[in-house]
Parts: sequence; structure tokens; C-alpha cells
Amino acid sequence: MIRILRETSQSNIYISFIIYNMSTNMRTSYREHYCNINIWHQMKDMKIKNIFSAPNGSEHSFCISNENKLYAVGRNDRNQFGIQTNTKMNNQWTPIKSSLSIQKVATSWWYTTFLTTTGKIHVAGDDLFGGGLGLGKDINSPNIQEIQIKKKFKDIYCGYLHTLAIDDNYCVWSWGYGEDGSLGHGDDNNRYLPTKIQYFIQNNIKIGKICCGVLHNILLSLNNKVLIFLCCVLSVIYKYILINK
Repeated sequence: MIRILRETSQSNIYISFIIYNMSTNMRTSYREHYCNINIWHQMKDMKIKNIFSAPNGSEHSFCISNENKLYAVGRNDRNQFGIQTNTKMNNQWTPIKSSLSIQKVATSWWYTTFLTTTGKIHVAGDDLFGGGLGLGKDINSPNIQEIQIKKKFKDIYCGYLHTLAIDDNYCVWSWGYGEDGSLGHGDDNNRYLPTKIQYFIQNNIKIGKICCGVLHNILLSLNNKVLIFLCCVLSVIYKYILINK
């Protein structure tokens, strides 16, 4: 469970967070790394303007300072930070040196996806379980690396082991782990490169926002229609469900 407290002072946003690990198994040992009050003091000094936390169980987070500097905290055993660190768990905000101008960061379990202000997507981390980085099959990236695609993107989202992105024409692309139809292509196959979802093109649906779950996704169209794609109960064929007509 993540609790985020925000305090505003002179247009600077200070954010503290406490992560309570409810697991009684191997992840219990990570709890002490996150509940370190030094993170709060460090963030307050940094004057953060945006934070990108872990929506799907991943154990690393990013933030951007008012000076547009990128920082990461948490787990980096798979090079999720895009840099190598001395420890697998980092309980202090670590500066990420990069010449990129980052506008958004989306975190998955084993990797991180970055969206630049020019609409390009970069990734870092481990391709464990198939395709999440979008660089090709079984390709890992210990450093931040651009996905080579001739398209500009407006937004990015990560599930547990899959990624969705909205391009500048409001079309949706997906890649990564495809089990239970989580990629929206009508099957449960992995996609190792960004692949445009044809359903929305065929039905002339433009998507404005996405929320990713572990193996499902909820999408909001530009005309405020809510759609979900996920698996059937008795098969792996995806379904699009229109919530409000």
C-alpha cells in the first residue's frame, strides 16, 4: 500500500511516501529500505515538481526536480534505473544522468519506460518473461535506450510486464507480455516490438487515457467512452467491453 502526502509551499511540491509491504514472503525483507525517513528529508531539499510511483507492484519510483533532473529510488537489481548502482535496493534518491528531456516515466516490475518531451520512447531494464522493453526478443538494456520507431507519442503506461502508448494521432500501441490478452491483439502472444492495436483503428476510436493493471487495461476515449480489454474467463481470447454507451 502506498500513501502519498503532498505539501505545497511557494509553488514547490514536497512529497513524502510510506510503502507498507503486506507480503509475508521474500519481499518482506525490502520493507526496511522503503520506510527510511531520510527519503522524506532528501525529497524536501530537492524541490520536486513531479513523481512517478509504482502502480503495479514494482519496487522502484522516479521523480523530476524543478531543474528537470531525474532521480530514482528503490529496486535496481535489473538496471531499472538505467544506470548500474552498488546495491540492489537504493533507499536514497539516486540522480540519473542523462541528456534526455524526460516528461514522464512509467515503471513496470523489471523495467522502466521513459517518454521525452519530443515524443520519443526510451527504456531500461530486463526483458524477463518477454518483450516488455520493446527492443526485440531477449534484448536487455542496462542503460536508457531509445525504441527505434518513426512515430511521436503523447503518453506511456506500464502494467506488470507490458507497456501501452498513445501516439500523436491518439492510436494505441502495445508490447510485452501478452498472457490473457493483455496486449489487445486478440491473442495471448508476446509482442517484442511496439505494435499498433487494430481494433481502435477499425472502429475509429481515439484514445485519450489508459490505466494498466497486471494483465488488463482500462481505456478512456476522447469522447469519454470507457473500454476494457482482458481475457475471457474460459479462454485467452481478448474482449473489449464498452462500459458506458
